[in-house]
Amino acid sequence: MYDPAKIPKFGFKPGEPEAFANKPPFYQEVLASRGRTQRGRLIRDCQLPGNISHLDWTPERTQANAACYYGMISLMDKHIGRILDALEAAGQADNTLVVFSSDHGDLLGDHGLWWKSLVAYDESIRVPFLCQFARTYSCGFAHTGVSESGRPLPNLL
Repeated sequence: MYDPAKIPKFGFKPGEPEAFANKPPFYQEVLASRGRTQRGRLIRDCQLPGNISHLDWTPERTQANAACYYGMISLMDKHIGRILDALEAAGQADNTLVVFSSDHGDLLGDHGLWWKSLVAYDESIRVPFLCQFARTYSCGFAHTGVSESGRPLPNLL
């Protein structure tokens, strides 16, 4: 669906991994592990807190994985659109609160890391939180500060 060569480049950012020398020791430990635990097992075979991983992927494999992820986003977009169209067709669009969010992002190989990890990079901590209710209300805004979305229901009620 997506050509890996035509999406943004994923992987180490300029100056990385050298820039990790100024990071907490955890960062160096993840890079030094080269995808293995202290006992030599592959991280993907283990259940580690936060799903950390530093797999020894090539830039080509990293791009192919990111292109697949882009395809999954397109699939979600298609089916969310189907739900919104069905609400409209049923005459319920103005009576339905629609909320879209996520619990975490994905590093997709950026900074040499995968999944959500235990590191605080924008790729894993900046997530959408979109709400739509009664299209006749014009109350849209964008909040750019830090917020917590672990319990959205009490805030919505």
